Amino acid sequence: MKIIKIRNVNWEKSPKVKAVLDIETQEGFVIKDCKLIDGTNGFFVASQSIKAKTPFTDKNGNMREWVDTIFIPMELRDKLNEMVANAYDPEGNYTVSQEVKPEMPF
Repeated sequence: MKIIKIRNVNWEKSPKVKAVLDIETQEGFVIKDCKLIDGTNGFFVASQSIKAKTPFTDKNGNMREWVDTIFIPMELRDKLNEMVANAYDPEGNYTVSQEVKPEMPF
């Protein structure tokens, strides 16, 4: 898995979103418009989501309005979060793609 495009953003409505990126899997699938979020526990990557027809309660009892459209296994997600956090440049100077080689196929 590798980052093929990353750009910094400065959104007033979503100040915690620091960058938008596209990721390519080893098989050549491209996941577009993932977001790098500066969360309370550090950076993490959020995949695209869609608004649910009606809000619902998740298994943890939290009210949800948005649903992820792409699900990444936790082990691979952790590696992806680390890779993107290391690649992020607050100044927006990006030169080379970063790559994660998972032990499991994705």
